[in-house]
Amino acid sequence: MALQVQLNARLDMPHPHTSKSSFNLDRSATTTTTTTTTTTTTTESSGPSGIGTLSSINGAVEPSNTRKPKANRRRRSVISFFLPQNETSSGFTLASPASLPLDIILTIGSLVSPSTLLNLVLASPAFYDILLPSLYRTLVLPSSDHCLTVLPRFNRRKPLSGTGSTGRMLCSYIRELVLKPNYYLAWPRKDRHIDENWVSGMVEKFAKKGWLANLESFEWEGLEVPRDEMWEALRFGCPRLKRILTVIGARSVGSQSKLFDFSNLTSFSIIVRHHIDFDSDTTYPTGLTPLPSKFWDMINTRCSQTLSELHICSFSPGRFTFDVGPLFPTGAAGTRFPKLTSLTLGVFGYQSDYTVPSMPCMLLGEFLADHPSITYLRVLWNFKRWLSPDDLPFFPPSATALSSRVLPKLDTFVGAYQQLASIPLQSRRHIHTIDLTCEPLYELRAQKAWEVLKTVQGLKVLDVWIYLPPGGPGEELERSERIFTKLVDACTGLEEMHFMCTTPLSMKLLDQFLHCLSRLTSLRRFSLTKGHVYRQVNPAHQPDESMFDTAVRVLRACKGVKTVSVRYAREKCLNHLKKEGTYEVIDANAGGVILAANETGISLLGRPYEKRYRRQVDI
Repeated sequence: MALQVQLNARLDMPHPHTSKSSFNLDRSATTTTTTTTTTTTTTESSGPSGIGTLSSINGAVEPSNTRKPKANRRRRSVISFFLPQNETSSGFTLASPASLPLDIILTIGSLVSPSTLLNLVLASPAFYDILLPSLYRTLVLPSSDHCLTVLPRFNRRKPLSGTGSTGRMLCSYIRELVLKPNYYLAWPRKDRHIDENWVSGMVEKFAKKGWLANLESFEWEGLEVPRDEMWEALRFGCPRLKRILTVIGARSVGSQSKLFDFSNLTSFSIIVRHHIDFDSDTTYPTGLTPLPSKFWDMINTRCSQTLSELHICSFSPGRFTFDVGPLFPTGAAGTRFPKLTSLTLGVFGYQSDYTVPSMPCMLLGEFLADHPSITYLRVLWNFKRWLSPDDLPFFPPSATALSSRVLPKLDTFVGAYQQLASIPLQSRRHIHTIDLTCEPLYELRAQKAWEVLKTVQGLKVLDVWIYLPPGGPGEELERSERIFTKLVDACTGLEEMHFMCTTPLSMKLLDQFLHCLSRLTSLRRFSLTKGHVYRQVNPAHQPDESMFDTAVRVLRACKGVKTVSVRYAREKCLNHLKKEGTYEVIDANAGGVILAANETGISLLGRPYEKRYRRQVDI
């Protein structure tokens, strides 16, 4: 599981002392239409999303060499609106920004969103000086273009324009660094290809100079694992580095890789990326891939007492399926990772002889019983071409004595419902988040899954994937009625739900589902992923309505919902997602509600697009 970090920094940011008139905004690729009820912004360009906006990391706002503002024209600090006024002979005078305690400003900066933090920094010179470290605390470069633009600017000796700070100073603020060159999941625009050795070389240079001495977390999500020189530079130049995530591509990691030389890490993730096996004729793993003994020495010995998060998984099981057996050494008992709270393992599942290896499952169960501190558990399964077996137990039938001490703190589970059913009943009662989207559930299994969900009394968030095969009008409605009704009955306390059905979902079925969903009075967020129909091919499947109309349909049926996400998918595409939209209720009155919409996707002609607008609708 990748670290959940957000873009929180931006280079070449205009200093608050620079006048507003000295900025040059390039809006050549943006068209804005405004009416009394609708404001729409549509962008179609070849560049990556986010470039050319005020909140972008590379900065489309550049100070020009225009005249400097006079002192009396300096913008008034926004902080003054929150401060008490002092009465003087001339009336009321606003207090100085310095009168607000420093710890309050820093707390505000740590809680607000990245875009709000940027606006706060630009609002006042006092805020700028105080919050600049917070702005650069988390740096995410989500594409090749961002890497090409930002990393060279850090390497400059002169202060960056508009900031008054050198690259070395800004690097010293970075605590979390996320790099995604050649990002393989970029959507809707494909990321352009760059030399990943150049990117890792820049990080290596900064680390050797000591500029990243305060770095605590590093994530690499390129196509291949970086070269050893970068890992060695990070190990020696970043003494505070304790969290590492790296993605593996088509090339395996060397047995003597410097990646495995770290000690006392608190989090380590090694993940085989998606889509490596799409060009292969392999439909199942040809065998388990062993990880180097040097890796297991790092995990089981040098990091065992400090590790709180461990993620070893593959999203391309046709190419790599890791053997995690060394995590469960024979004869080892007791808590070997006393601080472990988050665990992801897999892929498990069918092997080349069409069998399910049961022994790793049993060893995993014993491991879980020995580590009661685990709160997050994700078990990946390889069901690419076959359905999972009816039973996937964590524990052998004779191990009932373990039930009383298994996963007492577990609050999040991701995997198959059969695995969830094997978790002791008393431990299931503490779970509040469940994701069952590893494979679709057809009717018979859905009924079994709902029976398990009934035992999860504290369930608040649910992700589920349902398979609804086509049938006659009466048969289809009757079958879906049974599935939808029992699902809602099993999860009466849900606050957030993601419902996925990659087969076409007719308007009748959707209305039927929303009618059942309206009984969930606590539901506040709803996400729908459904098969997309461009035009009518089957008389039973009408072409899809717009995502906005679907969101309005949801809001009218479920009065308590405040945020709706709609995603259209095509099951046979490499990147099956075609378009998605998020719609948030930002204001409600007697005349209806105002929805803030953000839509992204690929048009029928293949062009990527983005739209942002607001619209008032009657609910």
